[in-house]
Amino acid sequence: MKTFFNILCVFFVLATASCQQEDNLQQLAENPSPAILKNEFQQAYTLNKSEAETPFETLSWSKADYGVPTEVSYTVEVATNDRFENPQPLLTVSGETSVVVTVGTLNTVALASGISMDGGQLFFQLKSEMLDDTGMPQESSLQLDPNIHQCFVKPYASQKKVIYKVGDSNGWDDYSLTLSEEEPGIFEGEFDLQQGKKFKLLPEKGDWDNEISTENTTITSPDLLVDNESNFDLAGENGRYKMVYNQKEQSIGITLISATDPTITKLFKVGDKLGEDDRSEVLLPATDQVFQGEFTMKQGEQFSFEADLEGTDIIDATKLTILANSPLVQSANNHFEYTGAEGAIYKFTVDLKANTIQLEEKEVVVSKVLYLVGDRNSWTPDPNGAIAETEDGLFEFSVDFSAWEKFKFLKVLDNWDDLVDANSFTIVGTDLLKDYQDNGNFTYASDDASTQTVIINTTEKTITLKQ
Repeated sequence: MKTFFNILCVFFVLATASCQQEDNLQQLAENPSPAILKNEFQQAYTLNKSEAETPFETLSWSKADYGVPTEVSYTVEVATNDRFENPQPLLTVSGETSVVVTVGTLNTVALASGISMDGGQLFFQLKSEMLDDTGMPQESSLQLDPNIHQCFVKPYASQKKVIYKVGDSNGWDDYSLTLSEEEPGIFEGEFDLQQGKKFKLLPEKGDWDNEISTENTTITSPDLLVDNESNFDLAGENGRYKMVYNQKEQSIGITLISATDPTITKLFKVGDKLGEDDRSEVLLPATDQVFQGEFTMKQGEQFSFEADLEGTDIIDATKLTILANSPLVQSANNHFEYTGAEGAIYKFTVDLKANTIQLEEKEVVVSKVLYLVGDRNSWTPDPNGAIAETEDGLFEFSVDFSAWEKFKFLKVLDNWDDLVDANSFTIVGTDLLKDYQDNGNFTYASDDASTQTVIINTTEKTITLKQ
């Protein structure tokens, strides 16, 4: 009898709770009011890495009222369109009605949402959700219409830690090939590898004293080996490989993505102008087996073309027909000789299908603009970032420098033969140094980021910084 009585009590409690829940849902449907984001955003924001830890905004909102006593969670999402097709959570809190969002947090979420580095409209919406007694969203939680705000946001680049791959394939002094830290201590990258093209891994540009040791690194792939000069080399077939370096375990492995035919991917113009061992003048593919490059010529210089860095694939000059109006003659030892004017700039076109070579003279343009290139833009000039001449031969402009930032200036977009650099201009003052690697870079000589006025005098060939 006592057991029967207990069972009846349980049924009574469940029935009462069910009725209460139905009453709450009915009340909920009659009196809901959404949370309202109170912030008044500016029309546009430019995010700076130096301000990553500073507040972007203190987001605040009114409480959502569901008409019943309940715990509520709030989520602010961002997206690049008002349909929120790829929303990214900026913050999620329970009970609170204000949260400080830093510049760095917004930058990370904005990039994840797909916003471009040129900036774009970013949409914000505030969503609320009812929580149960355990702090989990209620299945029957009524979704209230979120209110949407928008503003223009220009992010800064999110820089991952990288390890530099240098070697035969890029001349041992090109730092464009990198492994990025995809997880803590795990660096990954994809590269075209070829047997005999040796390489090393460096933690910093030019830091040969702390290169990744081949003696202390375990190789986890049979396609990779170490030669007797402590270089990494490919043991497998030539192709595209994924490379993974585990910093914690000090291991490295490669996995073949796709095999490649031994086709020519670039040509090197080598000769007596820069020395037979110099590989800095490169012709890149324009179309299938057609290679192009622009070079400042030295009168009487002799040169040949090589298809790799060891010089084992020298292009036979006798098989290339010199097209009309090209100031070239074939000379001894499989070389060409330039017969044109000193200092002229020519566009080279070498067609290995038609077996022809053509030189077209480029018009020399007196620079009225400069293009800043350096660490800040991965040494890729921005076509829209031209710095205008303020008066004849004088450029004066402001730059937000990072600590020990390296840079130089191009006079003509993509022409690296005529520069404003530390080899051709005199530094006035102590705020700039010439790069210790002696490659013509300026180095901003400060441990702190700062806005500086740059004054370049192209007549006197001087460069000055002033704060």
